Amino acid sequence: MTPTNGVPITLAGEDHAELIDLLEWLGDWFANDTDRYAAASLGRFSYGLIALDELRSDLARFAFLLGGRHVDLDDEDEDEEDWS
Repeated sequence: MTPTNGVPITLAGEDHAELIDLLEWLGDWFANDTDRYAAASLGRFSYGLIALDELRSDLARFAFLLGGRHVDLDDEDEDEEDWS
């Protein structure tokens, strides 16, 4: 990955794996937020600028692009996303 300043960003293998695990864990945790505590908290701290489903989608996409598992979010909503 190369940011706008042209300096590449690299991660050690174990850090790469940990980042994927963290992103997937957060997505799973948000998916199982049946009491909607995370959604309420996110709404309060983001001033309503992002919904929990949007954040879950972003986390799943980022984890997938890093080599993590593909999470099918279409079971919960009808929007199709092109992650390529």
